[in-house]
Amino acid sequence: MNEHGMNMSIKPGQHRGEQTEEKTVVDILLCSSRAMHCYLGLLDSEILIEPGKYCILETETGLQLGQAISMPYKLRVGTRCRQKKLFRIVRLAQQADIEKYELQVKKEKEAYQLCREEVEEREIGIKIVNVEYHPEENTYYCFYTAEKRIDCRELAKDIAHILKAKIEIRQIGARDEGSLLGGIGSCGLQLCCTMISSDELPSVSMKMAKAQNLALNPQRISGLCGRLMCCLAYEFDAYQNNVKPKGRSKPQDNNASDEEHDS
Repeated sequence: MNEHGMNMSIKPGQHRGEQTEEKTVVDILLCSSRAMHCYLGLLDSEILIEPGKYCILETETGLQLGQAISMPYKLRVGTRCRQKKLFRIVRLAQQADIEKYELQVKKEKEAYQLCREEVEEREIGIKIVNVEYHPEENTYYCFYTAEKRIDCRELAKDIAHILKAKIEIRQIGARDEGSLLGGIGSCGLQLCCTMISSDELPSVSMKMAKAQNLALNPQRISGLCGRLMCCLAYEFDAYQNNVKPKGRSKPQDNNASDEEHDS
């Protein structure tokens, strides 16, 4: 593990001899109204950045503001290697970008409070997790959790009327809630689900915990979301490939072995 907390050794899913490319990266805090997630910013040689500087990153949901928290460093990036999400740094942020972000955060907090009040008033029985505002689309995305499927069409219609903008209300699972809100795992590091793309997160099963000879205590093998920890899947391949199953050895018959030796 290097000074930036990245494991540089061969990882499950990555094979020895697999081609990797050395890139210049910087640790970035992606600015959010609800949680601060740490990612990798892919740095262009023409962009000079240092800790504390704000920059604009190209993410899955569009351009977002981020803040550098390290000096640039070299990292070998493998296509199948588990690591933090990698976003391209488009440019350094300007004052107008920071002001735009501050206005966006204000709108998200107001919309979050409004959604909670409307849900409590209707007694729908859902938990509002997060609200994101995309100014380019003038659209709000509201994420909630619930024990069953809830029809939120009337709720969305009323909130959209108050906000004078389009709103999409989406139900998410426990793992998605952890990914949105972020946090620190029992290992002391940022939650895996916040660093890795959702399509790269493996499905986790109790079989993986058993294969690694872990105590099947829910409190020991569950993450903050209450589900099995994502990291159980990352070492599973190594155990499958390198650890031979321990089978019961057959008791030897001393007499039989002596006879066989004598003959």
